[in-house]
Amino acid sequence: MQIAEDSLAGCCAPSYAVQQWSLSALGGQIVVPAEFAITQGALSQGWGVVIPDHQGPNEAYAAEPLAGRITLDGIRAAKNFEPMRLAADTRIGMYGYSGGAIATGHAAELKQSYAPDWLLLDPNGRPCSPPPSARCSRPSSESRSASDNGYMELGLHYWNFSTPAAPESITPTLTSTAKLAEQAGFTEFTVMDHYFQMEAQGNADEPMLEGYTTLGYLAAVTERMRLGLLVTGVMYRYPGLLAKIVTTLDVLSGGRAQLGIGASWYEKEQRALGVPVVPVAERFERLEETLQICLQMWSADNGPYKGEHYQLAETLCVPAPLSKPRPSILIGGGGEKKTLLMVARYADACNLFAVSMDDIARKLDVLRAHCDSEGRDYDGIRKTACYIRPILDDPDQFVRDAEQLAGMGFTLLNLMPNGDPLAYTERVAELVLPRVSGL
Repeated sequence: MQIAEDSLAGCCAPSYAVQQWSLSALGGQIVVPAEFAITQGALSQGWGVVIPDHQGPNEAYAAEPLAGRITLDGIRAAKNFEPMRLAADTRIGMYGYSGGAIATGHAAELKQSYAPDWLLLDPNGRPCSPPPSARCSRPSSESRSASDNGYMELGLHYWNFSTPAAPESITPTLTSTAKLAEQAGFTEFTVMDHYFQMEAQGNADEPMLEGYTTLGYLAAVTERMRLGLLVTGVMYRYPGLLAKIVTTLDVLSGGRAQLGIGASWYEKEQRALGVPVVPVAERFERLEETLQICLQMWSADNGPYKGEHYQLAETLCVPAPLSKPRPSILIGGGGEKKTLLMVARYADACNLFAVSMDDIARKLDVLRAHCDSEGRDYDGIRKTACYIRPILDDPDQFVRDAEQLAGMGFTLLNLMPNGDPLAYTERVAELVLPRVSGL
């Protein structure tokens, strides 16, 4: 049980008073005896208790998101305290009142990006959700993923750097859009791994930024959203370097990186820029070896890796990622024979195109069959989808589709801005998020 002390009390940190029962610290703090009683009550019910100090001598910290990070760090320290021998799925309760409620609220907001694997419960024993603006579906049901906390996330897939057209507008538009998306309640922000614009969406000579450099910039201007490429092309980077690149993003973003990856397909840009073009079968072989290398580099095994296409003398990765146990791995694509098999074998999440409900339901059936054959828990895989319809033309249809996809087990929908991305995000925040938050 995490108990956030009353951070608005008149003297220093009430946590010291509770932990040490110091008479000097108690002076002027009439709320501390109540906090002590609450702590004793929680202990008597068999809870382990964490009382984080959010402010020390400076109480101003309690009003900032930093208080949420300190709270979650305190819980993490308790979870990892070896003598307690806590299971990975240990329930975590949170309690905060008065000023302490501020820190508890920030912790709930940050939970999805800072501690996505925790089973965080509210005082009623239900999974704890972020603010209503980040929610977009019904509470959890048996059809939802076991790892889901009872709501659907929205992600913004920033695929177009051409609007506005002036090159000097690229950075301010990207920055403003990302900040607005985070403020509005989007929990994930992704960009493409392309060097030319896709010809199905425009012209190859339209502006396009390198993906991981862009994410590094976004790590500095955002605080909570998960960051990743949708998705990394396996042919564009040596696997060992890719693991280091994602690790760097994870460290610089405070543990918010996701490795989204696929077999790559855009041969025009590959040929133009000198990237080796290999047969499709070999691309999938390289994809599997890349996944194995990343998993090894994010483990305690620093030894060599010997594959058919890649050989690494060492798989050293220091510093290690901040994400625990490692950055989430998402495999994009709906190929039923190979892609979804690799999802079942290696991935934490999949990403499909929501072309039609029948098509996406069939993909999930195939994934379930692969999970059965691989001995993998189907419900343990996070289901995400790119929603490609123009939602602002028919918000009612989007709400209906979001509810139906939630019933299938999807926990995140990536939205793709049409036209000016900042204006699109503003309209989604105004017209769509308020409507879907209560589903």
